[in-house]
Amino acid sequence: MNINDVTPELIGRSISTSGKIVYKNLHPAGHLFLTISDNRTKIQVPLFVGFMNDMEEAGIKEENFKLGSLLSVFGLVDEYKGQLQIIPRKVEDIKILSE
Repeated sequence: MNINDVTPELIGRSISTSGKIVYKNLHPAGHLFLTISDNRTKIQVPLFVGFMNDMEEAGIKEENFKLGSLLSVFGLVDEYKGQLQIIPRKVEDIKILSE
């Protein structure tokens, strides 16, 4: 699904999309907040600390997520402070397609 097609009507549903990482912020608590874009629309991809711990056990570290990298994500559509998000549930739900 294109990021542009993700709307509030999809909240609570699982979708798959991809885009370039255009924003990255590592929170002191260990959460990694990403924003991906398809050059038209942006969507947030929060990776909470428990998920990041699972990623590290699988050999994927925060440093692997680079600005400009193409990211594929499968997850639950949610909304936080008026912004749509895709929240992955398992390590397999997120893939770095290119760096």
